[in-house]
Amino acid sequence: MDTQKYGDPNAATGTSFVKLHEIMKNQFGLNIAKVQWASGNNDFEALQEVDLTRYLGGFNARVRTKGNAENPPVDLPVLPNWKIVSRKNTRGEKFELYTSPTMRFVLFTARARAVKYKREGKDNKIAKNERGYPVILSVAKTDMLYQKGSGYSPEAEVFGFVVDDKNALATPFIFHIESWSAWKSYYSRETQGNLKNITRKDGFLPVFEIGTHGKKNKQSGAIEPVLVEFNGGWTTPIESFTNNVAHVKITDEMDAIWQASQDWVNCKAWNAIGDVQQEINSLPPIDEAANELFGVPEVGGIPADGEIPY
Repeated sequence: MDTQKYGDPNAATGTSFVKLHEIMKNQFGLNIAKVQWASGNNDFEALQEVDLTRYLGGFNARVRTKGNAENPPVDLPVLPNWKIVSRKNTRGEKFELYTSPTMRFVLFTARARAVKYKREGKDNKIAKNERGYPVILSVAKTDMLYQKGSGYSPEAEVFGFVVDDKNALATPFIFHIESWSAWKSYYSRETQGNLKNITRKDGFLPVFEIGTHGKKNKQSGAIEPVLVEFNGGWTTPIESFTNNVAHVKITDEMDAIWQASQDWVNCKAWNAIGDVQQEINSLPPIDEAANELFGVPEVGGIPADGEIPY
């Protein structure tokens, strides 16, 4: 008699997190890039020739891990046609990032949830554990995000493949969305509506393009950051671009990758509903140097120091 089927399916106590980067590495020999979004900043106009995303906003991904005495730095997946830039954090440590104002990709799947963080101190900052990870007290479905005063924040992870200049699948990635402004612009009716309305071809997937092209100054003709007011600050929205959409033929390997990713999408530990004692181990540690690493931190989001906890 099967006794395992009895019980609360939402209780994730003792359940391990399914890690997509391990699935991709072990089953397909693929390494996943971790991509994040940062808003633009007019203060960095002088840097636009050498570090355009610092000025306009855009996507960032680490070139290599930080490394230490025990674990030397490891090169991370190459993002084709993304520019490599050098930056320095407030501790004086130099690092390199792949950067691009836009991302062209084929979407495979995604997952999203609402999380309530443990907060502490007079400034109500998100509490961190000894490794620098934010601590979660409760998880809910995303509809809880729209209940006023709920105290929940969004967290979404989008999985797909960045394409090269020939529209061939190049690099698998996870795009982490952990700020209100990024959530509201990526999942806005306009952005998602544009993507949904792209013509589909049987047996093919469209190549999406999202990000920012900036805006042209009517007087000078110069390209400037798109900045909209949000929650007392300024943020660059994630837009969708649907001109000249390419399509990629679905292969057996793509189907196998999608199928393998479903354990990650449906991970019981990640999707557990209710009160939990959980740490976000798929996101980078919080760091006071966030502004130096990824531009202006999103209002209401989790600034990150860019170190990937693989």
